[in-house]
Amino acid sequence: MAAVDLSGAENDVLNHLPKLLEKSQINKLTQAQAKYRDQLLEDVNYEVQVALPKGKVFFGQVLATFNVKQMPEKDKPLFMDFYGTKVENLIINGNKINQTASSSYQNGTINLSQGNALKAGKNTVMMHFFNEYRNDGFGFHSFLDQVDQQQYIYTKFEPAFCHYVFPNFDQPDLKARWQLSTLAPRDWNVVSNELAVDSNKEQ
Repeated sequence: MAAVDLSGAENDVLNHLPKLLEKSQINKLTQAQAKYRDQLLEDVNYEVQVALPKGKVFFGQVLATFNVKQMPEKDKPLFMDFYGTKVENLIINGNKINQTASSSYQNGTINLSQGNALKAGKNTVMMHFFNEYRNDGFGFHSFLDQVDQQQYIYTKFEPAFCHYVFPNFDQPDLKARWQLSTLAPRDWNVVSNELAVDSNKEQ
């Protein structure tokens, strides 16, 4: 059996580890935060619309509905996870949050307790989000094929990288139903592990 030199691959992994560790420290949901949020919420749903242009960036809109079982404590605000570029037009239960006067999005979290717009029972949160494709295999990965010179993208949400794509409550015990709509270049094929409800390729 011929020997295989894996030193190059090993070096690639070792070189990449500091980036992974740095990223995990920047945006890390603690077990205490996850338990607290699970006590507050139930019946989570998402409607996600995302535009996928060629290049480096993508953007979209998310509409989240959920039931608040108990109101969050004043010093422990309810937040959504999002590790992206920016969030705009944050609307909670019909109330537009003044993001210039508040710190609604920072350190990978979107504070939903701003403006006292949350309420017990059913809540609706809508926002526009902006992000960049990644090249580390997490969230929305993009790469340029050196043979055909075409851009390819794919998602990797496991175990906790869904919020690298769009804002959500990214923890396994807050399971949700969701609906996804995409707008992509005409020469791209969008593939999902669910059947498409509708597909339309415009000229």
